[in-house]
Amino acid sequence: MKHMSINVSEEIKNILPYTLGKDLQDNEEICSVCNGLGVVIDNNVYGIKGDTSEAAKKSMFPYNHQAIKFCPNCYNGVIKLCEYCGKQLPRNTSRCNCEQYKAKEEEEKRIKYQEKISRAEEVDINDIDSEMWFYDDLTDDYFSDIDYFVDAYKDSDEYESEEEMINNLPEVLWLTDPVDISMDADWIIENACEELHEDASENISGDDRKELQDMLDKWCEKQTGTRTVYPNYKKYVRVRKEWFE
Repeated sequence: MKHMSINVSEEIKNILPYTLGKDLQDNEEICSVCNGLGVVIDNNVYGIKGDTSEAAKKSMFPYNHQAIKFCPNCYNGVIKLCEYCGKQLPRNTSRCNCEQYKAKEEEEKRIKYQEKISRAEEVDINDIDSEMWFYDDLTDDYFSDIDYFVDAYKDSDEYESEEEMINNLPEVLWLTDPVDISMDADWIIENACEELHEDASENISGDDRKELQDMLDKWCEKQTGTRTVYPNYKKYVRVRKEWFE
């Protein structure tokens, strides 16, 4: 076994300048782990099967292939700090778990929510079709009528009191758009002719395509269990506390 030492200070001169420039933005600091270099020593220890040397008697992994790797604490020698509490932020996110940051996030969410409502039209609950479903984006739930919405909140175990429940109601319920099953004759024909000769689909006349489309439409009309609703963020009804009395 031959141990070798590499003079890092000498070798590094061949690939790095004498100084590194860091233009720090607000809430940035030099990393204290790598001192701004962006790299650290990586120890890759190992042992050799059947090794009976004195080093192997003292340790299962007496040997090392040291290398230089990117610093796990920063990006390019710089760390980011939370602008509210000053704590270092994790490398993979710009979010902090401090109360000040959470309060800022909640305020931003509230503003976006109000902006979304301001761009939509309020509809009177009495003008709603009886088959209309409602969407609660606070819980990501759909309700076939207001009674189901009220019962869902009253029966929820999330709130310790009725007052807490009332204070956490969504401001609005969004109306929904229904979507039923449909099939496109042209798409079916093109797909069916994909492995046929290149002019196969063009040889199917417009009348034959219409005939197939009419058949598909009639079949789809008979299906009763496929209807799906999606939120319509252009219309809403305002949630009333009186519903819960």
